Amino acid sequence: HGVYQIKTEEQYYNFIKANPTKLVVIKFFATYCRACRSLEPKLLMVKKDEKLNGLPIVWGEYASTKANKDLFQQLRVLTLPTIHFYDGSRATLVENFPCGPAKIPLLKKKLARFINSRVDPDTLKLEPVTPVAAKDQTKNDETESPEARVTRRIIDNELITPEHFDFLRNKLPFFRDMPENDFD
Repeated sequence: HGVYQIKTEEQYYNFIKANPTKLVVIKFFATYCRACRSLEPKLLMVKKDEKLNGLPIVWGEYASTKANKDLFQQLRVLTLPTIHFYDGSRATLVENFPCGPAKIPLLKKKLARFINSRVDPDTLKLEPVTPVAAKDQTKNDETESPEARVTRRIIDNELITPEHFDFLRNKLPFFRDMPENDFD
């Protein structure tokens, strides 16, 4: 249950693919980076937190080198240290944020949000993302409810579910006060 050391691009992709039932947390860092070194003991404390015991989380770290500079840029790792969360069930990036030692509270909040939304409290397993049924071709868009139309939205090749819209609409302060017709 340690932290996996990722050394190559192939290992990076294989690490994510090898964990389809877990939240994959990867720290991108550099050995020369003071903030990265300062983050290490605090991140270790988070990893060893008793509240996370038994939860479907796997931890990895990937050191920046000249050889992987282009990959880091492609992955939008713009500053070090950076943390990525991947939904292992879809091998999809769900969080990408710079995470120096002072941002450990943010890391904990993001972990808690993902765990609360995707981990079954009884089984402590990652709940699969339920695919939305295909649109019934006999229905007319004008007669469908807004909720039915929302279930089919695809933005940048990502399926946006009612849960996504509900989270945006009701949980994020920026959208909370927005008029309904502007949000739709």
